[in-house]
Amino acid sequence: MHAGILDQAIREREAVLQQVERVCEESSGRSDFGWFLTLGSEPLGMLMAVEAGIEARRLGQLAAHLRRELDYLYQRRREAILA
Repeated sequence: MHAGILDQAIREREAVLQQVERVCEESSGRSDFGWFLTLGSEPLGMLMAVEAGIEARRLGQLAAHLRRELDYLYQRRREAILA
């Protein structure tokens, strides 16, 4: 695969990964806030915490998948440069 195409794919995935990581952090914060509300006897706090936790987990899985793709693309780019 051409190094330029690989570079573009890497840039795209790095940009998406940054966005996913940012949203994942925000989701974790909402989960923490939900548990805080639960401690204050707010019945919807637990629902908020659980939903945000599930969202954070899915985003974490997506981030892990993007990192694996990036590792693969970095390796392919190294091979393309050495070829």
